[in-house]
Amino acid sequence: MKKILSVLALSAIVLSCSDDDSNSTQESFFNLKDGNLWVYKKYIANAEGVESFSGITDSVTVSGNQTIGDVSYVRLLHEEYNQSIKVNEREEFVRVDESGYLVNEQGVVIHPGADFNFQDTQPANDGSEVYGELNYTLNEMQNVTVEGQNYSVYPYVAMFVSDPEHNLPEGVGCFNNYSAGIGMVATHTRFVSGTNYIEYRLTDYDIN
Repeated sequence: MKKILSVLALSAIVLSCSDDDSNSTQESFFNLKDGNLWVYKKYIANAEGVESFSGITDSVTVSGNQTIGDVSYVRLLHEEYNQSIKVNEREEFVRVDESGYLVNEQGVVIHPGADFNFQDTQPANDGSEVYGELNYTLNEMQNVTVEGQNYSVYPYVAMFVSDPEHNLPEGVGCFNNYSAGIGMVATHTRFVSGTNYIEYRLTDYDIN
């Protein structure tokens, strides 16, 4: 079974000083208002880069809040469908932290908003073994076309560097592309064993 590149969760949430206006601006950037809805198509690509639609769509809804360790998080409900049949459901918990970054409940930065000075390095692993590292940077804003729609996005990109023992193909490991005020437009994750990847692309949204 192929394994997806992932990162170890940080042991503490990133904290830094910021004023209320700055954090409010970042919350508007990610737009996590209750009831917001995004729908994504799941694509799979082989080692030659040939992509195909998996038949899966992921419907993501902002559904209230959840307190975890005395910290309030936004609850994202993922409902995956194969045509009209629901095949999976899961929850995700995120928040905009004191630095204005979008983080998960482990404190891992999902996207740093518009902070081009932010950089991060995380181990690349499959949950049991480390294969190298992922070096994250926020690239310059780009205009992209996703599923026939044009967006201006901030690409948060992780370059995979293999350790000598595994000697795996290097390059783009994953990226999260966010459009200010809209949300995630595309997310890409490479398989550990090669250049195969999975990509979710925004097809529709209904936001406040």
